[in-house]
Amino acid sequence: VTVYFFKYNMHDATLSSFILSLQFVSLLAVVLTPWTSRKIGKRNTMLGGMILACVGQLLLSWGASSLNVPIIVVATIVGYMGTGYVSGLIAVMLADAVDYGEWKNGVRAEGIVTSFSSFSAKLGMGFGGVITGWILTGTGYVANHAQTGAALHGIELNYIWVPLLGFALSGISLLFYHVDGIEKKMQSDLAAKHAKENAEG
Repeated sequence: VTVYFFKYNMHDATLSSFILSLQFVSLLAVVLTPWTSRKIGKRNTMLGGMILACVGQLLLSWGASSLNVPIIVVATIVGYMGTGYVSGLIAVMLADAVDYGEWKNGVRAEGIVTSFSSFSAKLGMGFGGVITGWILTGTGYVANHAQTGAALHGIELNYIWVPLLGFALSGISLLFYHVDGIEKKMQSDLAAKHAKENAEG
């Protein structure tokens, strides 16, 4: 929805390319992720990323309401830093989930966890497209025309508030993730289990 937002709400479609190019900032967060994870844990690092993403969206709302490009740029950088932390940890925390499943239930479901992750990502993108379409249609968006106030609000809703809701719900779900606290014992138990299996095999 970035292109829609800058074309119709900000009246400068060329800005969308610049804003999207700021995604390189997320690489800085990815580089910092191992260090941050060691300091505060993986769950807290990802949760911090979600919080940063939420803060970025709130700043974006402020910039959008005042049509202030510098604020929007800062908001975008903050948001991309947040999502960078999330991106840097997804694969690692999926691996932890596989280990936890084996440790807790004796079942190492690597295939199911990996395939469900891929499926859920595709499902999320699908839902994102559907929600975007519903909101744009419901608020009267007409392509390549001057938009009504309702349509502009719909574009803003798509660009700012729907992602904010997604980040917030993701952050809340992370509050129920407690693997970090038992990871050392879990890895120790699994190492002993695998050593025993290898010795017996």
